[in-house]
Amino acid sequence: HTTMTSECGGPGPRKMRTVQKLVVTSLEELERLAYLFDISSPKPLFRGHSKYEWQLRSPIERNVPPFVMQETGLEIYEQQVLTEAQRRLHHYLTTLPEDSDSLSWMALLRHHGVPTRLLDVTRSLFIACYFALRDATPDADAAVWIFATNPLQSAFDAWQRSFDESSLRQTPYTTAFYGEPYHWPFPKRGSRHTEERVTLNSLRDVPGAPWLNYVAVIEAAMRGYINKPGVGVVEPFWLTRRMDVQQGAFLIPFNIRVDFQENLFSFLDLQEKDDSSTSEENFVPTVGTPDYLGFPFSFSVMKVRLPRSIHGQLRVRLEAMNLRHLTLFPDVDGAMGHISARVPV
Repeated sequence: HTTMTSECGGPGPRKMRTVQKLVVTSLEELERLAYLFDISSPKPLFRGHSKYEWQLRSPIERNVPPFVMQETGLEIYEQQVLTEAQRRLHHYLTTLPEDSDSLSWMALLRHHGVPTRLLDVTRSLFIACYFALRDATPDADAAVWIFATNPLQSAFDAWQRSFDESSLRQTPYTTAFYGEPYHWPFPKRGSRHTEERVTLNSLRDVPGAPWLNYVAVIEAAMRGYINKPGVGVVEPFWLTRRMDVQQGAFLIPFNIRVDFQENLFSFLDLQEKDDSSTSEENFVPTVGTPDYLGFPFSFSVMKVRLPRSIHGQLRVRLEAMNLRHLTLFPDVDGAMGHISARVPV
Protein backbone atom coordinates (compact mmCIF):
# COMPACT_ATOMS: atom_id res chain seq x y z
CA HIS A 1 0.00 0.00 0.00
CA THR A 2 1.22 3.45 -0.95
CA THR A 3 1.63 5.89 1.91
CA MET A 4 -0.49 9.03 1.86
CA THR A 5 1.44 12.29 2.09
CA SER A 6 0.14 15.32 3.96
CA GLU A 7 -0.73 18.58 2.20
CA CYS A 8 -1.14 20.47 5.43
CA GLY A 9 2.13 22.35 5.25
CA GLY A 10 5.29 21.99 7.29
CA PRO A 11 8.94 22.88 7.12
CA GLY A 12 10.67 23.30 3.79
CA PRO A 13 9.55 24.85 0.48
CA ARG A 14 5.92 24.45 -0.52
CA LYS A 15 5.26 21.92 -3.28
CA MET A 16 2.54 22.26 -5.92
CA ARG A 17 -0.33 20.09 -4.75
CA THR A 18 -2.30 17.64 -6.86
CA VAL A 19 -5.62 15.86 -6.54
CA GLN A 20 -5.06 12.82 -4.36
CA LYS A 21 -6.15 9.50 -5.85
CA LEU A 22 -7.60 6.55 -4.00
CA VAL A 23 -9.02 3.20 -5.07
CA VAL A 24 -11.56 1.21 -3.08
CA THR A 25 -11.33 -2.52 -3.77
CA SER A 26 -14.03 -3.87 -1.42
CA LEU A 27 -17.12 -2.85 0.55
CA GLU A 28 -15.13 -3.29 3.76
CA GLU A 29 -12.67 -0.64 2.59
CA LEU A 30 -15.50 1.69 1.61
CA GLU A 31 -17.11 1.35 5.05
CA ARG A 32 -13.76 2.00 6.72
CA LEU A 33 -13.35 5.12 4.59
CA ALA A 34 -16.85 6.34 5.52
CA TYR A 35 -16.16 5.77 9.21
CA LEU A 36 -12.94 7.80 9.04
CA PHE A 37 -14.83 10.76 7.59
CA ASP A 38 -17.79 10.37 9.96
CA ILE A 39 -15.57 10.77 13.02
CA SER A 40 -13.58 13.68 11.58
CA SER A 41 -14.54 17.32 12.02
CA PRO A 42 -15.39 19.18 9.92
CA LYS A 43 -16.75 16.58 7.54
CA PRO A 44 -15.86 16.78 3.85
CA LEU A 45 -18.23 17.09 0.90
CA PHE A 46 -18.78 14.32 -1.65
CA ARG A 47 -19.88 14.11 -5.29
CA GLY A 48 -20.51 10.97 -7.33
CA HIS A 49 -19.67 10.54 -11.04
CA SER A 50 -20.87 7.60 -13.11
CA LYS A 51 -17.62 7.55 -15.12
CA TYR A 52 -14.21 7.91 -13.53
CA GLU A 53 -12.89 9.95 -16.48
CA TRP A 54 -15.45 12.74 -16.12
CA GLN A 55 -14.11 16.11 -15.07
CA LEU A 56 -15.73 18.52 -12.66
CA ARG A 57 -18.04 20.76 -14.67
CA SER A 58 -20.91 22.93 -13.51
CA PRO A 59 -24.17 22.08 -15.32
CA ILE A 60 -24.39 25.45 -17.08
CA GLU A 61 -20.96 25.07 -18.73
CA ARG A 62 -21.54 21.57 -20.13
CA ASN A 63 -21.79 21.41 -23.92
CA VAL A 64 -21.18 25.16 -24.24
CA PRO A 65 -18.63 26.36 -26.84
CA PRO A 66 -15.65 28.07 -25.15
CA PHE A 67 -16.26 31.37 -26.97
CA VAL A 68 -19.77 31.59 -25.46
CA MET A 69 -18.36 31.17 -21.97
CA GLN A 70 -15.53 33.65 -22.48
CA GLU A 71 -17.02 36.32 -24.77
CA THR A 72 -20.74 36.29 -24.06
CA GLY A 73 -20.52 35.22 -20.43
CA LEU A 74 -22.76 32.54 -18.95
CA GLU A 75 -24.04 34.97 -16.30
CA ILE A 76 -26.46 36.40 -18.86
CA TYR A 77 -28.06 32.98 -19.40
CA GLU A 78 -28.14 32.19 -15.68
CA GLN A 79 -30.04 35.44 -15.11
CA GLN A 80 -32.45 34.55 -17.91
CA VAL A 81 -33.09 31.18 -16.25
CA LEU A 82 -33.79 32.91 -12.94
CA THR A 83 -36.08 35.45 -14.56
CA GLU A 84 -38.13 32.84 -16.41
CA ALA A 85 -38.40 30.72 -13.23
CA GLN A 86 -39.73 33.64 -11.21
CA ARG A 87 -42.25 34.43 -13.95
CA ARG A 88 -43.64 30.90 -14.28
CA LEU A 89 -43.07 28.54 -11.34
CA HIS A 90 -45.86 30.02 -9.21
CA HIS A 91 -48.24 28.16 -11.54
CA TYR A 92 -46.76 24.81 -10.46
CA LEU A 93 -45.43 25.22 -6.90
CA THR A 94 -47.39 26.65 -3.99
CA THR A 95 -44.28 27.62 -1.97
CA LEU A 96 -41.33 29.47 -3.49
CA PRO A 97 -38.29 31.37 -2.18
CA GLU A 98 -38.34 35.13 -1.77
CA ASP A 99 -37.68 36.95 -5.07
CA SER A 100 -34.47 38.45 -3.66
CA ASP A 101 -33.09 35.06 -2.53
CA SER A 102 -31.26 34.16 -5.75
CA LEU A 103 -29.27 31.31 -4.18
CA SER A 104 -32.41 29.48 -3.00
CA TRP A 105 -33.94 29.93 -6.46
CA MET A 106 -30.83 28.53 -8.13
CA ALA A 107 -30.78 25.58 -5.73
CA LEU A 108 -34.45 24.85 -6.43
CA LEU A 109 -33.79 24.92 -10.17
CA ARG A 110 -30.65 22.78 -9.91
CA HIS A 111 -32.44 20.07 -7.94
CA HIS A 112 -35.00 19.87 -10.72
CA GLY A 113 -32.43 19.52 -13.48
CA VAL A 114 -32.12 23.14 -14.67
CA PRO A 115 -28.52 24.11 -15.59
CA THR A 116 -26.96 26.65 -13.21
CA ARG A 117 -23.43 27.24 -11.94
CA LEU A 118 -24.13 25.25 -8.74
CA LEU A 119 -22.35 21.91 -8.43
CA ASP A 120 -24.27 19.45 -6.24
CA VAL A 121 -22.41 17.84 -3.34
CA THR A 122 -23.55 15.85 -0.30
CA ARG A 123 -22.29 15.30 3.25
CA SER A 124 -22.80 11.54 2.91
CA LEU A 125 -20.25 9.29 1.19
CA PHE A 126 -22.87 6.60 0.60
CA ILE A 127 -25.34 9.04 -0.99
CA ALA A 128 -22.51 10.11 -3.33
CA CYS A 129 -21.95 6.42 -4.10
CA TYR A 130 -25.63 6.08 -5.00
CA PHE A 131 -25.35 8.90 -7.54
CA ALA A 132 -22.07 7.49 -8.86
CA LEU A 133 -23.73 4.13 -9.52
CA ARG A 134 -27.17 5.34 -10.60
CA ASP A 135 -26.19 5.69 -14.27
CA ALA A 136 -22.96 3.68 -14.23
CA THR A 137 -22.43 1.17 -17.04
CA PRO A 138 -20.97 -2.34 -16.62
CA ASP A 139 -17.86 -1.47 -18.65
CA ALA A 140 -16.71 1.59 -16.68
CA ASP A 141 -15.40 2.49 -13.23
CA ALA A 142 -17.26 5.16 -11.29
CA ALA A 143 -15.81 7.87 -9.04
CA VAL A 144 -16.51 9.87 -5.91
CA TRP A 145 -14.88 13.27 -5.56
CA ILE A 146 -14.14 14.39 -1.99
CA PHE A 147 -13.61 18.04 -1.01
CA ALA A 148 -12.08 18.83 2.37
CA THR A 149 -13.83 21.86 3.86
CA ASN A 150 -10.95 23.29 5.93
CA PRO A 151 -8.70 23.89 2.86
CA LEU A 152 -11.60 25.60 1.09
CA GLN A 153 -12.02 28.00 4.00
CA SER A 154 -8.28 28.63 4.27
CA ALA A 155 -8.13 29.26 0.53
CA PHE A 156 -10.80 31.95 0.82
CA ASP A 157 -8.75 33.70 3.49
CA ALA A 158 -5.75 33.79 1.14
CA TRP A 159 -7.95 34.66 -1.87
CA GLN A 160 -9.46 37.74 -0.24
CA ARG A 161 -6.08 39.11 0.88
CA SER A 162 -5.01 39.53 -2.75
CA PHE A 163 -8.43 40.77 -3.93
CA ASP A 164 -8.21 44.18 -5.64
CA GLU A 165 -9.86 46.25 -8.38
CA SER A 166 -8.65 43.85 -11.09
CA SER A 167 -10.62 41.08 -9.34
CA LEU A 168 -13.88 42.85 -10.17
CA ARG A 169 -15.71 43.53 -13.43
CA GLN A 170 -17.16 46.96 -14.08
CA THR A 171 -20.24 45.29 -15.48
CA PRO A 172 -21.27 41.65 -15.89
CA TYR A 173 -22.82 42.36 -19.30
CA THR A 174 -21.18 42.10 -22.68
CA THR A 175 -22.29 43.24 -26.14
CA ALA A 176 -22.07 39.69 -27.52
CA PHE A 177 -24.91 37.18 -27.44
CA TYR A 178 -25.39 33.60 -28.60
CA GLY A 179 -28.67 32.24 -29.93
CA GLU A 180 -31.92 34.16 -29.99
CA PRO A 181 -31.78 37.62 -28.37
CA TYR A 182 -33.53 37.76 -25.03
CA HIS A 183 -35.90 40.62 -24.26
CA TRP A 184 -36.02 41.26 -20.53
CA PRO A 185 -39.60 41.36 -19.22
CA PHE A 186 -40.76 44.78 -18.09
CA PRO A 187 -41.00 45.70 -15.32
CA LYS A 188 -38.40 43.31 -13.94
CA ARG A 189 -37.38 43.58 -10.32
CA GLY A 190 -33.62 43.91 -9.92
CA SER A 191 -32.98 44.51 -13.61
CA ARG A 192 -29.51 45.41 -14.87
CA HIS A 193 -30.60 49.04 -15.02
CA THR A 194 -31.53 49.21 -11.32
CA GLU A 195 -28.97 46.95 -9.62
CA GLU A 196 -26.24 48.78 -7.75
CA ARG A 197 -22.77 48.12 -9.15
CA VAL A 198 -20.45 46.04 -6.98
CA THR A 199 -17.34 47.79 -5.62
CA LEU A 200 -14.54 46.78 -3.29
CA ASN A 201 -16.14 48.65 -0.41
CA SER A 202 -19.56 47.09 -1.04
CA LEU A 203 -17.94 43.67 -0.45
CA ARG A 204 -16.52 44.72 2.92
CA ASP A 205 -18.21 44.96 6.31
CA VAL A 206 -15.91 47.89 7.08
CA PRO A 207 -14.79 50.19 4.23
CA GLY A 208 -11.03 49.94 3.72
CA ALA A 209 -10.71 46.77 5.80
CA PRO A 210 -8.61 43.95 4.29
CA TRP A 211 -11.28 41.26 4.69
CA LEU A 212 -14.40 40.64 2.59
CA ASN A 213 -17.90 39.60 3.56
CA TYR A 214 -18.35 35.99 2.35
CA VAL A 215 -22.07 36.35 1.64
CA ALA A 216 -21.49 39.59 -0.29
CA VAL A 217 -18.84 37.84 -2.42
CA ILE A 218 -21.25 34.98 -3.21
CA GLU A 219 -23.99 37.42 -4.21
CA ALA A 220 -21.58 39.47 -6.35
CA ALA A 221 -20.35 36.28 -8.04
CA MET A 222 -23.92 35.24 -8.86
CA ARG A 223 -24.50 38.66 -10.41
CA GLY A 224 -21.37 38.22 -12.58
CA TYR A 225 -19.13 40.86 -11.01
CA ILE A 226 -16.31 38.60 -9.76
CA ASN A 227 -13.46 38.20 -12.24
CA LYS A 228 -11.08 36.28 -9.98
CA PRO A 229 -11.48 32.47 -10.09
CA GLY A 230 -12.48 30.82 -6.83
CA VAL A 231 -14.97 28.42 -5.26
CA GLY A 232 -17.30 28.75 -2.29
CA VAL A 233 -19.35 26.28 -0.26
CA VAL A 234 -22.98 27.36 -0.03
CA GLU A 235 -26.23 26.08 1.40
CA PRO A 236 -29.38 28.09 0.69
CA PHE A 237 -31.67 29.13 3.51
CA TRP A 238 -34.77 27.83 1.69
CA LEU A 239 -34.41 24.05 1.40
CA THR A 240 -36.20 21.79 -1.03
CA ARG A 241 -37.24 18.39 0.32
CA ARG A 242 -34.82 16.74 -2.10
CA MET A 243 -31.89 18.76 -0.84
CA ASP A 244 -32.81 18.00 2.77
CA VAL A 245 -32.94 14.21 2.41
CA GLN A 246 -29.84 14.14 0.18
CA GLN A 247 -27.84 16.05 2.85
CA GLY A 248 -27.04 18.46 0.08
CA ALA A 249 -24.91 21.54 -0.33
CA PHE A 250 -23.32 23.21 -3.35
CA LEU A 251 -19.95 24.34 -4.61
CA ILE A 252 -20.26 27.65 -6.43
CA PRO A 253 -17.60 28.92 -8.87
CA PHE A 254 -16.98 32.65 -8.57
CA ASN A 255 -16.12 33.24 -12.24
CA ILE A 256 -18.14 31.29 -14.82
CA ARG A 257 -16.25 32.72 -17.77
CA VAL A 258 -13.71 29.99 -17.01
CA ASP A 259 -14.61 26.38 -16.28
CA PHE A 260 -15.31 24.99 -12.83
CA GLN A 261 -12.10 23.03 -12.60
CA GLU A 262 -10.02 26.14 -13.34
CA ASN A 263 -11.87 27.96 -10.56
CA LEU A 264 -11.19 25.12 -8.13
CA PHE A 265 -7.58 24.37 -9.05
CA SER A 266 -6.58 28.03 -9.09
CA PHE A 267 -8.31 28.61 -5.74
CA LEU A 268 -6.63 25.65 -4.01
CA ASP A 269 -3.31 25.96 -5.86
CA LEU A 270 -3.72 22.49 -7.35
CA GLN A 271 -1.89 21.14 -10.36
CA GLU A 272 -3.95 19.45 -13.05
CA LYS A 273 -2.66 16.00 -13.97
CA ASP A 274 -3.80 13.10 -16.14
CA ASP A 275 -6.77 11.39 -14.46
CA SER A 276 -6.55 8.14 -16.37
CA SER A 277 -3.32 6.87 -14.79
CA THR A 278 -3.62 4.39 -11.92
CA SER A 279 0.08 4.56 -11.00
CA GLU A 280 -0.49 7.16 -8.26
CA GLU A 281 -3.57 5.60 -6.69
CA ASN A 282 -3.41 4.94 -2.97
CA PHE A 283 -5.38 2.48 -0.85
CA VAL A 284 -7.58 3.08 2.18
CA PRO A 285 -5.30 3.02 5.23
CA THR A 286 -5.84 0.18 7.67
CA VAL A 287 -6.61 0.54 11.37
CA GLY A 288 -3.50 0.98 13.50
CA THR A 289 -1.22 2.35 10.78
CA PRO A 290 0.39 5.80 11.23
CA ASP A 291 -1.71 7.22 8.37
CA TYR A 292 -5.08 6.04 9.70
CA LEU A 293 -6.31 8.82 12.02
CA GLY A 294 -4.60 11.62 10.07
CA PHE A 295 -6.01 10.47 6.75
CA PRO A 296 -9.10 12.78 6.67
CA PHE A 297 -6.78 15.81 7.01
CA SER A 298 -4.17 14.77 4.45
CA PHE A 299 -5.72 16.26 1.29
CA SER A 300 -7.74 19.13 -0.13
CA VAL A 301 -9.37 17.30 -3.07
CA MET A 302 -9.47 13.54 -3.56
CA LYS A 303 -10.80 11.36 -6.35
CA VAL A 304 -11.85 7.84 -5.34
CA ARG A 305 -12.13 5.09 -7.92
CA LEU A 306 -15.09 2.72 -7.51
CA PRO A 307 -14.08 -0.25 -9.70
CA ARG A 308 -16.84 -1.85 -11.74
CA SER A 309 -16.07 -5.14 -9.96
CA ILE A 310 -17.74 -3.91 -6.74
CA HIS A 311 -20.74 -2.14 -8.31
CA GLY A 312 -23.12 -5.08 -7.94
CA GLN A 313 -22.32 -5.61 -4.25
CA LEU A 314 -22.46 -1.90 -3.57
CA ARG A 315 -25.89 -1.55 -5.17
CA VAL A 316 -27.21 -4.31 -2.92
CA ARG A 317 -25.72 -2.60 0.14
CA LEU A 318 -27.16 0.81 -0.79
CA GLU A 319 -30.61 -0.71 -1.27
CA ALA A 320 -30.34 -2.32 2.17
CA MET A 321 -29.44 1.13 3.57
CA ASN A 322 -32.64 2.49 1.93
CA LEU A 323 -30.58 4.72 -0.37
CA ARG A 324 -32.67 4.49 -3.50
CA HIS A 325 -34.53 6.72 -5.94
CA LEU A 326 -37.76 6.68 -3.94
CA THR A 327 -36.15 7.98 -0.75
CA LEU A 328 -33.64 10.43 -2.27
CA PHE A 329 -36.29 11.95 -4.56
CA PRO A 330 -39.37 12.07 -2.29
CA ASP A 331 -41.80 13.30 -4.94
CA VAL A 332 -43.65 12.06 -8.01
CA ASP A 333 -40.41 11.95 -10.07
CA GLY A 334 -38.84 9.75 -7.41
CA ALA A 335 -41.85 7.44 -7.39
CA MET A 336 -41.70 7.12 -11.17
CA GLY A 337 -37.98 6.38 -11.02
CA HIS A 338 -38.61 3.70 -8.40
CA ILE A 339 -41.30 2.13 -10.58
CA SER A 340 -39.02 2.24 -13.64
CA ALA A 341 -36.32 0.40 -11.68
CA ARG A 342 -38.49 -2.74 -11.83
CA VAL A 343 -37.54 -3.07 -15.51
CA PRO A 344 -34.13 -4.69 -16.16
CA VAL A 345 -31.57 -2.38 -17.76
